[in-house]
Formats: sequence, C-alpha cells, structure tokens
Amino acid sequence: MNQIQTVALLTLLSTLLITVSYWLIGGWTGALMGVGLVGVTTLGGWYYSVQIPLGAYNAQPITASQAPSLYRMVSAV
Repeated sequence: MNQIQTVALLTLLSTLLITVSYWLIGGWTGALMGVGLVGVTTLGGWYYSVQIPLGAYNAQPITASQAPSLYRMVSAV
C-alpha cells in the first residue's frame, strides 16, 4: 500500500510541476523543461535517499566500544 501511495504522490507532484512549467515558461518548451526538472529531482532524491535523513539527524558512525549492543544489533543484519 505504501508503494501505491508513493507512486501516486510522485505522479501528482510531477504533473503539478510540469503543468506549472507549461504555464509560466510557456508552451511545450516549458513542459519539456518541467519534465527535465522532474527527472533531475526524482533521480537526485533516489540517489541521495540514504544521505538525506542521516544528514538531517547529524548521524555519526559508532564503534563497537561506544555502544556494544547497538553495534551487534546492526551488524547482525
């Protein structure tokens, strides 16, 4: 169900961006620029999907001596 919601949200936002580009920039040139912008932002979000939340929370790597139980839990996977 979450994948369907994600696809629906991305489709809605992509359509909105392309439509706004069509109106503001003008015609099919604006729509093509909107498609390019949608592609760049979607690929960027996919590529940096791990780094964005880790950076938002200022995540730092830990060693086994700092938090042994947490390190064992994560490294067991």
